[in-house]
Parts: sequence; C-alpha cells; structure tokens
Amino acid sequence: MGMIKSMNKPYSTKSVGSRIRVRREQMGLSREDLAQLTSISVRQLADIELGHTSMSVKSLVSLIEVLTISADYILFGQEVEDNDVHQFVSDLLKHYDITKK
Repeated sequence: MGMIKSMNKPYSTKSVGSRIRVRREQMGLSREDLAQLTSISVRQLADIELGHTSMSVKSLVSLIEVLTISADYILFGQEVEDNDVHQFVSDLLKHYDITKK
C-alpha cells in the first residue's frame, strides 16, 4: 500500500502493524490471545501486524478497546488534541472511501 499524509504524519500499513504488535507485546498478549479478544482471526491479525493488509473499521475499534490505545496512535503514531479531532476526522474521510466493505 502507498502512503498518505494526514495530520502531517505518513500512514503506512507497516507502521500501523508495528505499533499494534509492540502494544500487544507490552501487554503480554500472544497473537492468539489478541485474536480471541478482538474476534479477528490469527491469520488476519498476523497480516495486519506485518503490514501486509489494512484493517476494517470494526477491527480497528476492537483493537482500540482491547489494547487501550487511541485510533490516532495506531494509525499515525501520535495523539490528537481534542480541538484537532474534527479536522483529523475530516482529513481521514478525504482519503478513505467509507462506503467500501
């Protein structure tokens, strides 16, 4: 996948996957544990962590909840200030077709 710019940070599936893997390991979870907790298959989770594929919004939400980290951290490696949230969402929607499944 290519890279896009949002909030002045590049998005890459490889970086996203790395942040997910690091947080999973910090929490002492195996890939199998995280897959079970998020209802994501082990294979899909492995592909996400390795940067081979992007994830659905449903998977992103599950990972946020279980890993107790923010979407902006998973996606871009940064925290977004409350007053920047509307702009952040607007920037994301410009780059993604939310009608895709």
